[in-house]
Amino acid sequence: MRSGKFSWLLVFCLAVGIGNSGLAQEFDSDRWLVYEVGPAVILPNLGVSSLYDTDVLLGTTPSEQSDFIIATRPELKMQLGAEDMDYLTVQYAPNYLKYFDTDFLTRIDHYFGLNLNIERPKTTITGASTGSKLGGFIGQFQNFATAPTDRIIHRHNYRILQNISGKTSGSLAFSYAVQDYEEGSPLLDINDWRVTTGAVYDYTEKMDLLAEVFYGQSTADSNLPGGNAGPPASRIGFFLGSEAEFTPKLTGDVRLGFQDISFDNSTVTDSVISIQSSLQYQLSAMSQIGLTLNRGAQQNIQQIATIMQFTDIGLNYVRMLDVAGRWRFDSSARYRFTTFDGATFASREDNYFTIAAGINYIAKDWFRAGLSYSYTDLSTSFGGLDYGVHRVGLDFVIGY
Repeated sequence: MRSGKFSWLLVFCLAVGIGNSGLAQEFDSDRWLVYEVGPAVILPNLGVSSLYDTDVLLGTTPSEQSDFIIATRPELKMQLGAEDMDYLTVQYAPNYLKYFDTDFLTRIDHYFGLNLNIERPKTTITGASTGSKLGGFIGQFQNFATAPTDRIIHRHNYRILQNISGKTSGSLAFSYAVQDYEEGSPLLDINDWRVTTGAVYDYTEKMDLLAEVFYGQSTADSNLPGGNAGPPASRIGFFLGSEAEFTPKLTGDVRLGFQDISFDNSTVTDSVISIQSSLQYQLSAMSQIGLTLNRGAQQNIQQIATIMQFTDIGLNYVRMLDVAGRWRFDSSARYRFTTFDGATFASREDNYFTIAAGINYIAKDWFRAGLSYSYTDLSTSFGGLDYGVHRVGLDFVIGY
């Protein structure tokens, strides 16, 4: 693991924040726990969570190991500008996790974030950068390591939308992502970039039609002694879709496309129908339901020059429990199906499923509390990595 990849992200965030200090600042600075420093608004908050986990080792031992965890997460957010105009926000949050029975998992994780929005009469620039420095076991659908693994992950997505004439606009986007694991880990470091260009047509006042073409590459490096870098993987594809208010209650975006992945100097190649969709339906003035669907392919982090295909479906339901908006119920479900190629993982299939529900109480705009429950299950045809975890949590947040 090369720590420089992570430190430069903090420098970048601070540099952009200082360099854009001329952005107009519009925020109610008289609110409690809000501080002005020159043109910037500083919004601190503190979150404290207690969590009971039925299997903190995620199936890596024959018997499940439960534990009680206290998480303390102070967060500092700097905002320049107003969120309905030009703005820049920079965030940093260390998360201290105290495990009482499995103390070797006690650690501090780190999170960074940056969001940018600049709007001019014919030009809009949007972007986001996120970064995290994590330890512990690797869960979700990447439960590939059988020991705590330090890793650095950062992603950057930026887009320029330029009006060309009347209802037609052109777009240019760039994305870059890194997964960097500690030296000695069997997992591969992945560097991935993509350039996307396209056109947006204002078909109606409430519907935009879009077409996009993209090209990108990803590379993989081994963390094992004497390990070799794999050949670059090239990706090319397109999307056709729409962003719209389809009905007075149904909004969102739908993209359908195709992508091809191939490795240089290798016969390994794959093609897949791609889907990117996010829809929200307003059930009533008090409730909303959302659906996400993603299908695609990416380079496998376990083996050089191999590909994994995935289908990811998510559903969420939100309901306000009182007219004042103080009580809120949140629930979600997610299913991901992944297939693998390559000699080691040929015919491997993973099924990842999670459900979650919680009740949140917003006592003040600066104080929130919540009670939550979740269940996560991973089953795989590649033996030894299955797990099922129940979690119950109680959370308190002070600040914005």
